[in-house]
Amino acid sequence: MSERLTLRPLTAAADFAAEVVNPDTHYLLSAEGLGELAALWQRHGVLVLRGLPIDDERQLALAVGLGTPAGGLFTSTNVDAQGRPLSDKHALALLRLNWLWHQDGCYWPRPLAGLILHGIDVDPRYGHTLFADLRAAYRALPHSLAVRLNRVSAWHSLEYLVTTQPLPPLDSHERASLPGARHPLVSRSHAQVPTLTLSPPYMESLSGWTDSPPQALVKALVRLATAPSRLYRHRWQKGDLLLCDNSCTMHRVAAYPVHRLPRSVRGVSLQSLHPRQRSAPSSEGR
Repeated sequence: MSERLTLRPLTAAADFAAEVVNPDTHYLLSAEGLGELAALWQRHGVLVLRGLPIDDERQLALAVGLGTPAGGLFTSTNVDAQGRPLSDKHALALLRLNWLWHQDGCYWPRPLAGLILHGIDVDPRYGHTLFADLRAAYRALPHSLAVRLNRVSAWHSLEYLVTTQPLPPLDSHERASLPGARHPLVSRSHAQVPTLTLSPPYMESLSGWTDSPPQALVKALVRLATAPSRLYRHRWQKGDLLLCDNSCTMHRVAAYPVHRLPRSVRGVSLQSLHPRQRSAPSSEGR
């Protein structure tokens, strides 16, 4: 397959965040373009595409071409259908949850594979999205600690998050349909590279760790993962398309005056990537 996509690194780590330079929509949605984009995404935690004439239909087509969507398009916004700021306190509280570091769908037995986000009403001055490279965080661990963490698992619970935030408790239906899930603290990315699995607000307890209080370990790992050298800050421009690998990154939205400054991002979540796009296992490890 001939390569037509050119990358510009956005971080010091060449395999973390990169911009696809001058992308062409028609090529990206072709079988060859989807295959090349998928291969690049496998090697990078975050890919940024700018200047594309992307609408909802094309965004969803791109998602279907790369994997299996977990549902239809969703919109993360702080304005109503008439463009007025939201006043509902519960809706704003839910929106502020995005300000916490997390991996999407961690409280499901099978976390989400990735996200494709489209900047609809955005401004590069505020509402940035930050990404942390969890592969790099794992590589930065002392060897002895990495070995021990390979035997640790965490219980991820939406109900736990709700109890620690200014939100109403889950009802019986929500509690039954979202019971939580256990995941190893060290897993493998889609490219089979060792990575931390870290979604702090949902991590209720740890199994296999007795050296210190569980939340002390979680906080220490968050500090490690969010060191400046392991971060990418995306300053949104209107029309930006952003691909995020949920298997090896965690993300959050930088806090901003949510009641005053409009921000709308359209997204689609991927439950899985197509098998033909998975790389051979990496020899990297500990």
